[in-house]
Amino acid sequence: MFRPRPQKSFPACDTSLCWLWITLAAGFVLSAVTGCGLRRVEVDQAPEIDVRVLTSPTPPRVGSAELTLELLDPAGLGVDLAVLQVRGDMLHPGMAPVDGIVGQAVNGHYPVAFEWSMAGDWILTVDGQLQDGRRLLRTFELRVEPVP
Repeated sequence: MFRPRPQKSFPACDTSLCWLWITLAAGFVLSAVTGCGLRRVEVDQAPEIDVRVLTSPTPPRVGSAELTLELLDPAGLGVDLAVLQVRGDMLHPGMAPVDGIVGQAVNGHYPVAFEWSMAGDWILTVDGQLQDGRRLLRTFELRVEPVP
């Protein structure tokens, strides 16, 4: 004769404990979903500003360098009072980025003390804020030569 298997009994869930687990799970899901929206938006808000990078020596060589960032408005006038950061990254992985030290602008020319740590292909990122609060973001590809 077939006997029914005894049902496994689970202890009754304490109401407060169940609500605690539900709340924790909901909080985790909610933070995971909304956290994605908090990432910094990488957008250049000043596309009309012309940005040029001048290097000394030219072409760039491994070692100390003086860069000049030239910021010009549509009328060709220098843009001063921007707060800028300059970062150099090599194209191949594993190399530490190099940060430049940006000086005070004169007629839209910002001096940057920089150290090229290795020969090869670099991406130079200029990131900053203009006086009116808009973000300026540009990238430049440079090839750094070995010391002769």
